[in-house]
Amino acid sequence: MDDFSTNQALASSTSAASSLSLFPKPPTPHPTVYFSDGTICLLDASRTYYFNVHKGLICRHSRPLRKITEATINNGTSNEKGWSIEGNLVLEMDDEHEDLAVFLTALYDGVYAPSPYIPKVTNFLAC
Repeated sequence: MDDFSTNQALASSTSAASSLSLFPKPPTPHPTVYFSDGTICLLDASRTYYFNVHKGLICRHSRPLRKITEATINNGTSNEKGWSIEGNLVLEMDDEHEDLAVFLTALYDGVYAPSPYIPKVTNFLAC
């Protein structure tokens, strides 16, 4: 039975689009926050990991990401550099992968007390 709240199974990296070859060291799928049916990729600041997640969920919970996504799509490009990963729009984030993982895990799974993520999520949302 699949656990839809936290997908631990990774799709094959061979399905990644050729844009990954543009990186000196190609980013890899994040080991815990990756969905094979994702529709948008968030690339961390260090370009170490990408998060293949669901555009609808991200846009519903983040007005800034919704605006960026809509503007990018309206311009008819995958992003200003023309990158796509696994055929999906790529948004380059200014955040490190550890912070993005905490934030995205909270969006998908919620934050339950006691949780070691509560201080990190609180700090992340306060920015």
